[in-house]
Amino acid sequence: MALRTGQPQESSLIGRRIGNCPRLLVASQRYLDQHPPLVHPQQLSAHRCIAHRAWNEWVLQRDDEFYRWLLPPGHLTDNLLYARESALGDAGITLLPHFLTDGGMADPRLVPVLPEWEIEGNELWLVYPGRKLNSPALARFIEFALQSPVFREFYR
Repeated sequence: MALRTGQPQESSLIGRRIGNCPRLLVASQRYLDQHPPLVHPQQLSAHRCIAHRAWNEWVLQRDDEFYRWLLPPGHLTDNLLYARESALGDAGITLLPHFLTDGGMADPRLVPVLPEWEIEGNELWLVYPGRKLNSPALARFIEFALQSPVFREFYR
């Protein structure tokens, strides 16, 4: 069993959607101090951005205004912790799920970028093998996980 963001594509897995995980743009204060200020997402193209390979399109909304930005090939990763550490190392702006910026993962060196803009969230799924003979223990754990406040920390 695993937690995954985005709807499962693998046909051998069964998935239960458990919520939506908000995401936000962050950067180190030092990076922001050394680069032109941002007041609109159009200005992201003038900045170094660290992107997860699966999130190469960022959709931002402020009131009734939407802005869709396709990231140019550049600093891509498959590892969100790497993206977070790169931003902490003043390498640029990154998009992270809130659970990597809040609570126990909070780091005062990371500050929100374009905080008045909302970024499209990401669905959070609980996935498990699609075997017909899944155990009663697995079924009980899935129900526990769906009700647990610990899992709710990952989504809102």
